Amino acid sequence: MLALALLASACASAGPIAPPPSLEARTRVAHALFEVEQCTGFAAGIAGLGVTAAHCIPRKGKPRVRVGGETRPARVLYVDDKNDIAVLGLPAALLSLPPLQLADPSHERGPVCRTGFPRGRLETVCGATIGRATLSDGAPRLLHLGGGGGGDSGSPLYDPATGELLGVHAHESDGVADAVASRAVIACTPARPGIASPWANVQPTLSLAGSPTGTGT
Repeated sequence: MLALALLASACASAGPIAPPPSLEARTRVAHALFEVEQCTGFAAGIAGLGVTAAHCIPRKGKPRVRVGGETRPARVLYVDDKNDIAVLGLPAALLSLPPLQLADPSHERGPVCRTGFPRGRLETVCGATIGRATLSDGAPRLLHLGGGGGGDSGSPLYDPATGELLGVHAHESDGVADAVASRAVIACTPARPGIASPWANVQPTLSLAGSPTGTGT
């Protein structure tokens, strides 16, 4: 009953459906993306750094990243399992990927888009206003419309007008079963909402990872 009450309250407050991303946003995000293992990753922060979801990283060996059909090894610089974020040192061939930059924090409550590789195909999904929630382990998350399928973990959640980064998509939620509402709107959707790590969680991880150089040709 509590979950239903929370969802009903959220539905009354949910924001508008997001417009499709602008040409600027589509271009900016598309140029930053790569595939990593069976997931999505993107260049962020400074040249040479890549971000994905921590659960996408193999526990043994180097993760393999792909752009344009070519697969190369990357270095794992930092893994934050609680926030489900991993930072990679990209191979030399990917150092030219233009990194995504942080959006204005006020845009966190507006429409969002997510672009990734669910089922191995490039796909963009835009959704209604997102809100904050706290998982049972205390980790903050963003809830959004636009969970996809296997392969979209690690994809960027971004402002559809500018392509600037708001979070990192982690997985889909079974309604509100694995999230506790915390003074924020839970996005209304007939489908399962997506759960993402807010960019505020990514910034310190990038700082801890340092400034990498390429790992090969």
